[in-house]
Amino acid sequence: MKKASTYPILSLLVMSFSLRSQTVDSLAFSDEEDTCRIKIVKLKLNSREDDFAPVVCNNKMLFTSSRPASFGVVYQEPGSEHTTGIYYAEKKDSIHFSEPKLWPGTVNTHYNEGNAALNREENLLIYTGNERNASKKSERTKLCLYACEKIGGKWQEPQPLWFCGDGYSYCHPALQKDGKTLFFASDRPGSAGGMDIYCSIFTNGKWNEPQNVGSKVNTSFNEIFPAISENNTLYFSSNRPGGIGGLDIYALNLNDPIESELVVLESPVNSTFDDFGIFPDSTGESGYFSSSRDLKNKDEIYYYRVTSPDFKDATTPVVRNTFCYTFYEETSPDEFNTDSLVYEWDLGDGTVVRGAKAKHCYTKCGTYTIQLNIVEKNTGALFYNQVSYDHIIPEPEQLKIEYSDELLSNQKLKFCCEGSAIPGYSIQQTFWIFGDQTYSYGNKVKHLYKTKGTYTVTLGVIAKNNNTGQVEKFKTEKTITVRDNF
Repeated sequence: MKKASTYPILSLLVMSFSLRSQTVDSLAFSDEEDTCRIKIVKLKLNSREDDFAPVVCNNKMLFTSSRPASFGVVYQEPGSEHTTGIYYAEKKDSIHFSEPKLWPGTVNTHYNEGNAALNREENLLIYTGNERNASKKSERTKLCLYACEKIGGKWQEPQPLWFCGDGYSYCHPALQKDGKTLFFASDRPGSAGGMDIYCSIFTNGKWNEPQNVGSKVNTSFNEIFPAISENNTLYFSSNRPGGIGGLDIYALNLNDPIESELVVLESPVNSTFDDFGIFPDSTGESGYFSSSRDLKNKDEIYYYRVTSPDFKDATTPVVRNTFCYTFYEETSPDEFNTDSLVYEWDLGDGTVVRGAKAKHCYTKCGTYTIQLNIVEKNTGALFYNQVSYDHIIPEPEQLKIEYSDELLSNQKLKFCCEGSAIPGYSIQQTFWIFGDQTYSYGNKVKHLYKTKGTYTVTLGVIAKNNNTGQVEKFKTEKTITVRDNF
């Protein structure tokens, strides 16, 4: 299906990522293969025809498919074998679904329908369809947004949204979580060129006049497949230059649309083929998307999951580098003549302090022998050795990256973070970013660098605040140099 040029029935996008569960093996180094940050799986519900635009609502997936249906084909897109329809399947787990069924009611017809958006109450469906009242067959390629309400447990007759039917195409509906904000794509007047993303707000019982979302999103190229996530991030696909290839998925944080930067999503979600129709789960860490990357050039639905969170903006804990103490003698100085004698502290690092108390800051961890003497004021001669003991300063709580002594390419190197700690937090999960586009997880891991070079290794952790219970991200980094393995 050629989405960027003919706009058959396209759909809704949304993006997100999820943490991978991990089992910590404290005895052995993990031989888990290095991986990209995002893993994808093609769903088995795909057919031999086009399947795309997944939307999950209340444990049910809606999607668009051109698989053969029970009704005959009256009209079809040029070059398309079958028309598209709206299907649904019950979700068993992240990648397994029940046998897909056609959406009930009169939504599906002999023409193209697809790219549906469903509100949380499951009583409002907005979808794309060919105009049913077109006076000429050639006009049936125009797309229209239809709304279908469920009243008394029955889906009513679909009705076109009032602003459609003006000779332009309207497609790819995406509803915000409250069901009151609608994003869609259109080539209506006011577009920057091709298809643009528009927004309409539902107030006083109707959808308001659509507004172009602006130049930060829309260009002279095609911007299609809008979607809005629960954290108010707008996703869409575009064939503009600067992407990986074909239709690429972009994201913009609408919480701060002026300062936030437009981001093109990373591989393997985006590819050199058409990538579109992304929908996240409630965690914002995993979900579904559509792509034509299959060698048969068919659109198919994929599940994606992030194996390593993004630690770019994670906090780097401040490591304690001074260790300050106050030493004092608990006995009374009345035992000796303070006119001629005085306490003298030898603090074990070359520092000597006189007085009943001694305040001192060490710059290194270690064991220091503390010697308290009573000496003559004038000569400094030892009068009496009061006490002597070892003062131990342990390593501060911190994130620690430890690795093999010899760093050679094409050889599995050991990386370890055991003993890492953050004051006031409990570490829940640990992740490794090796600086060569590969990732892993766990306290002990192995990694192979294929070429020599200088790499920045990042240890990222998910930790829970012991007081508030809030989960936060932390990181530490270390630069290493890998030599050729001759």
